[in-house]
Amino acid sequence: LRQDSVVWMILPNSIVRHNLVSDKFETLSMSDNQWSVMLESADRQYVWIGMSNRLKRIDIRNNKIQVITELEGQTITSLYDDANGMLWIGTVAGIFFYDMEAKRLSTERMDLKSVTAIIANEQYVYIGYTNGLLQLRDKHIVAHYPFNYPEHKGLPGTSISQIYPGAGNKLRICTNG
Repeated sequence: LRQDSVVWMILPNSIVRHNLVSDKFETLSMSDNQWSVMLESADRQYVWIGMSNRLKRIDIRNNKIQVITELEGQTITSLYDDANGMLWIGTVAGIFFYDMEAKRLSTERMDLKSVTAIIANEQYVYIGYTNGLLQLRDKHIVAHYPFNYPEHKGLPGTSISQIYPGAGNKLRICTNG
């Protein structure tokens, strides 16, 4: 992850911040190493860390690491913060929502099996999960692209590992097929 001229890296039991201008490395200690995903907040004040059973956050201004919420029995697989102040937390059992303004886990939830990736553009949120790719607008499903390649609008393989933005509002979808 980059924050201006900074690259964040997660290593066993620590997080390293590398300033590319000064070439200075700073290590922040973490007591556990069961992390799975990291996301820099849109406002560039925090780095969110998804772990097995919990969500942590680093305050970039003072390097303070804190546990934000526990998700018992849920491994966090993907993170996305939207323009409405909601952090979407993808897990093996669906999507949970953390209200960043109220600083609490929302009761709202999307039941999806094995969410692997979440990304958005100006119009839609895209979710990779066990049954393919979902396209959402305002948390409502607009389209579903299942794993049934080479049929029309199907995806190759049986799982999505990552989704990247492409040129012209297109997506680059990494599957196992």
